[in-house]
Amino acid sequence: HWAPLCRHRAGAWGAMNLGVNHILYDTGQIDTRPRCRALEGKVLCVAQGADILVNSAAKGDQLHMLKGHSGSITCLVSGGSEGALFSGSVDGTVKKWDLLLSSATATLEGHTGMVTSLAVSEREGAVFSGSADSTMRKWDLATGSLLATLQGHSMMVTCLAVAEDEDALFSGSADCTIVKWCLSSGAQLQTLLGHSLPVVHMQAEVESGLLLSDEWGAACLVKTWNMSTGQLVKSEARPQPKVTYIRV
Repeated sequence: HWAPLCRHRAGAWGAMNLGVNHILYDTGQIDTRPRCRALEGKVLCVAQGADILVNSAAKGDQLHMLKGHSGSITCLVSGGSEGALFSGSVDGTVKKWDLLLSSATATLEGHTGMVTSLAVSEREGAVFSGSADSTMRKWDLATGSLLATLQGHSMMVTCLAVAEDEDALFSGSADCTIVKWCLSSGAQLQTLLGHSLPVVHMQAEVESGLLLSDEWGAACLVKTWNMSTGQLVKSEARPQPKVTYIRV
């Protein structure tokens, strides 16, 4: 089900200048800390500053705390059933964690700006990272080695979505565009135009073949795209976020 960013992740960016003369502040009470389930749903990992709390999904009690980043964590993604977890941070790195050992096993370096988003393709054996440096990087899921660098945006990459059935990776950006990439080759396939504000969240609906994208704005505009053709299906406004926009 579609859960737009404006409802559950509005404060994840803190007070970030997205390059459109706005600084955004979360004024709501929603817990916007990055989180994900791992170990087949048995644990819930929650970012807290530069650390990661690993909690029991059943009881909610804390099992471990993972430390290693030098800056706040912006995104988390599970790396499969073997206990792998990946975290991206404002320190510009991606870390791979072994949840069974409660330790970091690799630090993925190469971005020159904060890491803003992560996505995993188990079919490709890869984890993708998006960054404020406007690039994406494809890393080997097992070793953490760099496989490719994808360049196609003029401003920071804000979100990623993988659609393995389409052999596609989608990247949203503060430049108000969505770019479709070939998941396997990394070739740039198409640019989806239609947003007038930064794209901040995307979700690939595999069964329907649709991509939903969310942009900043008082109307909380959500667009629906055909993933195969890139055609815009519809645009609709969702409930307004509890966010204050201050123009500078």
